[in-house]
Amino acid sequence: MMDDAHLYNFTGDKAGMNAVNRDEVNKVINDMSKGSAFHAHATAMSAKSDERIDVLKRKLSALDDIHRRKNENRAKSLGLDIERIRYCSRPCVVIDMDCFYAAVEMRDFPELLNKPMAVGGMSMISTANYVARSFGVRSAMPGFIAKELCPQLILVPGRYEAYSQASKLVLEVIHHYDEHCRMMSLDEAKIDLTKYLTATFGAQDEGWPMDTVSAVVKEMRDRVYQATRLTCSAGIGPSFMIAKVASDLNKPNGQFEVGFSREEAINFVRQQPLRKVSGLCLQ
Repeated sequence: MMDDAHLYNFTGDKAGMNAVNRDEVNKVINDMSKGSAFHAHATAMSAKSDERIDVLKRKLSALDDIHRRKNENRAKSLGLDIERIRYCSRPCVVIDMDCFYAAVEMRDFPELLNKPMAVGGMSMISTANYVARSFGVRSAMPGFIAKELCPQLILVPGRYEAYSQASKLVLEVIHHYDEHCRMMSLDEAKIDLTKYLTATFGAQDEGWPMDTVSAVVKEMRDRVYQATRLTCSAGIGPSFMIAKVASDLNKPNGQFEVGFSREEAINFVRQQPLRKVSGLCLQ
């Protein structure tokens, strides 16, 4: 494996990429990036990260036992404070459209169905369908690298008015269940079902059964498809962070539920790779 493979850090965590050989993809990216401005920038950023890591390691090794115990006790105290306010009965849902831009193109141009295709150009692509992903092609990848990974890849230019219109139709459906919902992007929405479930099934001190919540989300997804002819996936859980992670686990056109209890939430998070948690990264 090449010494600078870490510079590219190909992540195959997106749906449809489980069988991709990451080493082979990284080799293609490495071979085609050498000598480029990107490679030079990535090398410089890697050196800065190494420096920051060395500084943190020196600070850690300089801590005596008294300061270590002090920090450990502070962490435990913060944990107890969080436990006191933890609430696990809020029905949080994240709806995530399936390969959204590519799906709109395949809907409007059926000749693209079952062929590897991506939206974008040779400089950069914004999304790829599941056929293309099986070759290692993914969003935020230069098109010329994607074509090396999948020579038969079809690149289509973006039609952002069409994507915006489809997104508006999705939001119209979701507003029936959460009038305060806002799309986090054109293809993703966070939905709090508390008000809808209370109005439909009555207030529940201990929250609503998962079967009830799951059926409502399935109905919502079906209505999205009826309005747009596009599929979406969903995650259900006691927090939006958990629901966001869960929304990617049964793609495409599926949903994943994490129970409304402390134990189920913690067990779920423990099973996830660090990269699945938004805002965290590996050094």
